[in-house]
Amino acid sequence: MCYEIDDKFHDECGVFGIYMQQPENDTEAARTVFYGLYALQHRGQESAGIAVSNGEKIQLHKGMGLVTQVVRSEHIDNLKGSIAIGHVRYSTTGDSSLVNAQPLVFHYLNGMVALVHNGDLMNAARLRKRLATYGSVFQTTTDTEVIANLLARYSQDSMEDALAKCMIDIKGAYALLIMNEDCLVGVRDPLGMRPLCLGSLNGSYVLASESSALDTVGARFIRDIEPGEIIVIDKNGLRSLQVKKTTRTAHCIFEYIYFARPDSTIDGINVYQARREMGRQLARESHIDADMVIAIPDSGTVPPWDTRRNRACPLRKA
Repeated sequence: MCYEIDDKFHDECGVFGIYMQQPENDTEAARTVFYGLYALQHRGQESAGIAVSNGEKIQLHKGMGLVTQVVRSEHIDNLKGSIAIGHVRYSTTGDSSLVNAQPLVFHYLNGMVALVHNGDLMNAARLRKRLATYGSVFQTTTDTEVIANLLARYSQDSMEDALAKCMIDIKGAYALLIMNEDCLVGVRDPLGMRPLCLGSLNGSYVLASESSALDTVGARFIRDIEPGEIIVIDKNGLRSLQVKKTTRTAHCIFEYIYFARPDSTIDGINVYQARREMGRQLARESHIDADMVIAIPDSGTVPPWDTRRNRACPLRKA
């Protein structure tokens, strides 16, 4: 199977995950991910989903539409556990359909795994064909499922070793969150094209596409995940593996001019300040006798609620 290439502009997805050491209740992880996804809604509006692990199995809820349309109070009540990941999607590879919505949850040799992905794999079609030749079965048209099948292929190894092998195989831009029954893992591509940051919340660890999502749930920003780094969070705490080191990075400029919220900071650069400086530089270089330079449209806007004023979007009931 080959992927069709079009000339339409595509947004990117948003990922959010949390490992709670001592949750106040068994739905707190899912509820926190809901609000994290709501803060990342600007990154994708096609579908949304949350997967939660209770230490024995992974439960999933996803659907087409906005976070507030897909996830309601009664769904949160059924998503019990202390580890959770979530995703908002705008398709870059694959059709806009429920089967392609994330998280993807699958069974493999070592149990259950849930996976969310922001980015695009340059060699997805070639890897998909190679895996299918050796017996892999695909149910979606996304490149995310290619990563899932690679993980299953290396299932004889530990999670981090399997992911390290996957990073050798896959080429392109990606920020991944992977969860099994008892750990949460974050991965960033070797060039750092897709953002991923780490935060802390009352002794728990949070991973998110943007720092603004950490602010929304009240988490403290710790740092950005380094390009080529794997972060593993489990009952023993947090550990880091620098799998691939490159001599250069290649940040996606559209993160600063289009994808990200103005109140986010990515790799030490505030998005709002970056946009202002780009406008100043444009004015210097254009040599046009203009009165002002303005941004049209102002994308990645802050949601219509302000956590600093203790106002939040409530979980909707059916």
